[in-house]
Amino acid sequence: MVICDTGATITVIASDIIDRYQLQIQRTSEHLRMADGNPMPITGTILMMVTLPGKQDKPINVKALVSPALHEEVLLSLKDQISLGLLPDNYPNHVKLCSSSILKTSCNNTEGAVNTDLESLKAEFSYVLSDDLSSLSNKSLVQEMTIHLRNDVPIKPR
Repeated sequence: MVICDTGATITVIASDIIDRYQLQIQRTSEHLRMADGNPMPITGTILMMVTLPGKQDKPINVKALVSPALHEEVLLSLKDQISLGLLPDNYPNHVKLCSSSILKTSCNNTEGAVNTDLESLKAEFSYVLSDDLSSLSNKSLVQEMTIHLRNDVPIKPR
């Protein structure tokens, strides 16, 4: 599974994926810290060619750190997401909204500011902005959900 992590400064791949496909890695002394500040163990680096489905003609080279702390996953860095075209080049710049059929908005051309009538926004999308689902006038937006627990995996509260 690939997780697009806009907070990641480098792509990281689980060592179990590397082992399964018997890929060669380069040993490294690089260190990495997770978002919580704790160190993530790194066993090496690998250079991969990555493409998106339907865009095989636009591959990019990705240098990834290899870590046993991940399992069956790849954390795709912000830089690599932009290179693949998953995010715009100017991410995370704000989108400038100049007109809308739903919202009352206007743009200040000198500052690029957006003025939004907050009350009309709240009224238009009250079904989304409400903490109380019982007030929904359109009950088709609410779907019943059933959660099934697996019997073959022990539940371990964190």
